[in-house]
Parts: sequence; C-alpha cells; structure tokens
Amino acid sequence: MRKIRVLCAALTLAATAAGLGGCAVETKPLPATHVFVDSAFRPPSVRIDVQEAMALSPAMKRFAETEMASEIRNKGLRDGLIDALYTKGRLQLDYD
Repeated sequence: MRKIRVLCAALTLAATAAGLGGCAVETKPLPATHVFVDSAFRPPSVRIDVQEAMALSPAMKRFAETEMASEIRNKGLRDGLIDALYTKGRLQLDYD
C-alpha cells in the first residue's frame, strides 16, 4: 500500500512538473511585416476622396434627423448610435 502511495505521489509530482514546464516556454510572436505588403495590391483605379466617402447621403441625414434625434439627444451621439446599431430593425451597417 505504501509503495502505491509513493508511486502515485511521484507520478503526480512528475505530471505537475511537466505541466508547469510547458507554461514556462516562451513563444516568440511572428513578425507582422508580411501582413501589410502594399505591392500585393493594384493601385486604385479611381482616386478616393475621404470626405466624400464619409459623407452622409440624403437618406442617412433624414434618418439621423427623424429616427435618431431623440435617442441622440437623450443618450448622446456615441451611445445613441451604439444602441441603434445593436437594436434589431434599427440602424444597420451594409457593405458593398
């Protein structure tokens, strides 16, 4: 019986040491330089105007002035927009 206890204790100690040894291994992060390779993309065919890309369409303005006005007034611009994004059937992001 004593031999079994000693064996179990030794196995437990060995397993714990092996487990902790695995935690001590330091992994090196991969360099992120390969992610942003501009040469992998063709140049844009049309110059993109940032102001135009972020401009509100008439429908967006109308929505903000009618549907969102009270929510923005009550919760502030940031929280009002966040609530509208996460409320089903309200503001939705659509990508081309």
